[in-house]
Formats: sequence, C-alpha cells, structure tokens
Amino acid sequence: MPTPPYAAVKISVNGGALTSGGLTVTNGDVLTLSAESTVGWRMSPTPEWRLYGHYSDYTCPGGWSTKSVTQADGSTITVYYYLGTTPPAITVQGSAWWGKVNIGLYVDGGGGALTDEGSGFQVLSPSGQYDISHREGVQFGGGVKWIQAYRQNIRVMEPILASGSVGPTGATGPAGATGPAGATGGTGPTGPAGPTGATGAGVTGATGATGSAGATGPTGPAGATGATGATGSTGATGTTGATGPSSVSDFDFAVFRGGDPTAIAKLDVSGVSPGATRTLSVQDQDGTIALLSDIATVFTDSVFRVRNASDSSKQVAFSAAGITTGQTRNVTVPDADGTMAYTSDLAGTGSGQIVHATSPTLVTPVLGVATATSINKVTLTAPATSATLTIADGTTFYVDLSGLASGQALVYNGTKWVNRKRYIYIPHRKVQTDSATTSPYNERIILQTFEDLTVEDVFIFPEAALTSNDTNYALITARLGVAGTTIGSFNTKTSGGGGSGSWVNNTQLSLKTLNGGSLSNTSAPSGTNVTLEITKPGGTGATVPIFNSVWIFSPA
Repeated sequence: MPTPPYAAVKISVNGGALTSGGLTVTNGDVLTLSAESTVGWRMSPTPEWRLYGHYSDYTCPGGWSTKSVTQADGSTITVYYYLGTTPPAITVQGSAWWGKVNIGLYVDGGGGALTDEGSGFQVLSPSGQYDISHREGVQFGGGVKWIQAYRQNIRVMEPILASGSVGPTGATGPAGATGPAGATGGTGPTGPAGPTGATGAGVTGATGATGSAGATGPTGPAGATGATGATGSTGATGTTGATGPSSVSDFDFAVFRGGDPTAIAKLDVSGVSPGATRTLSVQDQDGTIALLSDIATVFTDSVFRVRNASDSSKQVAFSAAGITTGQTRNVTVPDADGTMAYTSDLAGTGSGQIVHATSPTLVTPVLGVATATSINKVTLTAPATSATLTIADGTTFYVDLSGLASGQALVYNGTKWVNRKRYIYIPHRKVQTDSATTSPYNERIILQTFEDLTVEDVFIFPEAALTSNDTNYALITARLGVAGTTIGSFNTKTSGGGGSGSWVNNTQLSLKTLNGGSLSNTSAPSGTNVTLEITKPGGTGATVPIFNSVWIFSPA
C-alpha cells in the first residue's frame, strides 16, 4: 500500500467486490466509486472525481456536474465532475449506448501520488467493437494504451472479412446483366448471384468509395463458378496523418517498464507557474535521477570545497574545528562586493577586538592627534586654530557647573572663569509712601556693586496702585552713581492713561521694557553706586506708594 496521502480509485459493480483498472460492463449496471484510503487528505481543495474521454453521446449521470477543461495543446474538453470524498453511483446508460469512460480522482489539487487516472469502464458495441477514448492511457490496454482497442477491433473484423460476407474490393462485374441492387464497387456486400454471363470485355473500374452497407439480398441459386476477375488496381496511398501536438498533458505522458506495463513513471508539472515553460536538460552521460531527499544538505569540512572556474586545482576549504561542540555558527555575507580579509591583514596595535566606526568600547586607548565633538557627554568646541589645556601633575581640574541653567556656559574674562549668562539679583525696598506736594521732589535709593557687573534690568513691584491724577507724573530713573549717567527711565501712570508705566498693585514693571526695550551705560565695575531715583516736578505730582525693586546684574 502506498504511503498516505494518495489517490486510488476503487469500483464496485452491482454491489460486488471492489476492483480497479478498465472494466467491461453492460448497460444498466450500477457502478459505485470510492477511494482506497482517505488518510492524510487535507481536503483543501476538496477532492475532485472526473468522468472524461467519452464520446458526446454519453450523458452526465445524476448528481454529477459538467465543466470544460483546457488541455495542454489549448483545446478544451467537456468532463463530468463531483467534489467530495464519495461520488454518486453511476448507472450505465441504456442499450443504445456503447463506448468508454475514463475515471479520474484528484486529491488536494492532484499531482504525483495525489492523482489516479488508471481506471474506467466500457460497453462493447452490438457487433463487438471496442471504443477508443480521448486521453486513453493505461486503463484498458496497459502500456500500449488505446492501441490495444485498435488491435481488438481488427480481430473482431477479420473473421467477417474472411467469411466473405463482406467481399474485398474487386473489379466491377462483367458488362453482362448487372445483378440487382448490388453495392457499387468495393466493400458493399455482393448482390445476389445472377446467371453467369460470358466474361465481358469491360474495363476494370477504379476502386469506388466504400458505400454504406446495403441490405443483404436473398441468396440466389448457386451459379456456375465464373472466371476469376481481373485483379483490381492498387488504391491510392493515403495522405500523411496530421502532425501530433508539440506538447502533451502530464496526464497523457507516461513511460512504462518493458515487460511490465504496470510499472509506470510520469512527469508532474503541477509546480510550474502559469504561463511559464521550464526546460529539463539531460547530461551527456549515463546516470540516475536524484530526488531532493537524496541530496545532502550538510557536508563535512573535509569534503566540501569551492574550486576556481578555470583551474580546478585552486580550491577553498572551510574548517569548523574552532566551533564549540553542539553549536552552529552562521556566517552572514553583506550585500556588497568585497574581498575577505584575515585578522593579520588588519593593521593596528594593541590587543582585543577590531575597532569599528560606530559606538566602539575602548579600554585604555592611546590617542595621538584626535578630533572629537564630545567625550563622556561633554561637548567640545574646536578652536579656530589651536588651544592648550594643561593640568599640572598630581592636581585635579574641577569645574562646578551646578549653578548653570540649561544653555549657559563659563567664559574666561582674562582673570577668572565667570558664568556669562548667570544673573545676580539684588533687591531693595522703598519703605514709605511719599505725599503729594507742590514743590519739586527728589528721592534716591542707592546700593553698591560688590564685583564687576553689567546691569541687565530693574524690576519694580508696586504695593499699591497710583490714585492721583495723571496731570503730573513721577519720573523713575536708574543711574550710575548718585546723580550720574542715566541707565534708563520711565514715567508713572495710573490705569486711566498718561505716562508709560501703569502702577497696578503687585504687577511687575520692567525698566528695560519701559525704556524702549534697551538700557544704556550698563557697565558697573566693583564698588560702583547704582541709584533708583524718584523725581516729581513742581505742582501737584502723583503720590508714589511703597514698592519693591530688584536690580538684575550679570558678571562683566
């Protein structure tokens, strides 16, 4: 029994024992089809049964369907089919039908052992003739296929020809009285014997086309044996048959072993893509076809070699001796052309692994002249020409950057490193509200710098809003010195209008903003007095409430 899964058709006639191959049956017999085994069938696609190769007078059995199938030569044939594991029973057609029907079973799409086209059934003609079916294979004639039916038909006809019931094509009878209703020339049955006339001098007629068989006339009385007629002329040589197709279906093509037509080899092309033609080339030497399972996929390193195309003495061998027992190591070839290099081909000093371009880990490397943009997450900015960083032996270079905000940096001012963007906040407070007066008024709040600084801004936070009319303003001025150069100034105002600085309770005012967006004379060396001055002109001026102010400096 073959190894499952496989396709094998079994036939039971009128409930009898299961059999297979080409069966001769009679009209009215009931054929039950089944598979020898369904073990391992995936049922995808659904198993398909086919009835094919029959003459057009064979009608579709009940429960079966009809479809057209394209052949390898591009022609189409009509087949009857059923999808499933057990097809409906087939009742052989009535007494008027005779012929052959081939049976096919295709499992999981067919191909190889999943296809069986080795069975069929036939009914002989009333005169014992054998039909020849389209795509007839080994079903009825074994390895000789349809030729067996042809041979059988010759043997059925030979006794008929030998008995004289159908006369061979001879010369046309003598010109005497023509027997009634004789067939014209050739193969028609001989008419009833008339009286034997004298041998006529008529010319032997050319062999006429075989007429349809006329009804045999009543046997006349035996006349005297006539003289032997002249031998008829040899018929014209038949025309050469049409050239067979340049390709055949893999269902039709098979090779059987001499002496045993049941041992058959077939070619399966089900794996070829639609529209593609694949060529199988045979080498110019004797040999045996190997299966994929016969081809080794693992070779010992003492056997596997790669040799040069033009000089077979040049070979490359691989050694797996350095691999740990039980391990498989993969060698991946990059998607680029190149030449394999040995570690001895790679120039360098030191020990360990090769240094690659991206993210190498180096242990105690010795660097000469090097270029770097960052080390240990510290960004390095290269000077335009050169610079020197020297750290004395045994000392530690320590930089505390904890006071720097994001984006800030230390700058060397010639004497020391300073935070160029560090801000120094120096607050002070006007502790008493002045009163409205008709006389000019001038009040100063003075502080002194403790290092070289640059004035960045002065923020003022009123503790109450202005309530006086805006006709006269209080002028707020920042100066270097007690009455020195002006850094910036602005006029007070209520929320009603006038002036430039709206005094709202606890709302920040920026001297830089109110002075047009910039300050002047901002350099304040160490020990410089800086003054916030409140000036009111004569008349009724605005009453300036208590406020807090903050001077904003940065290191010079």
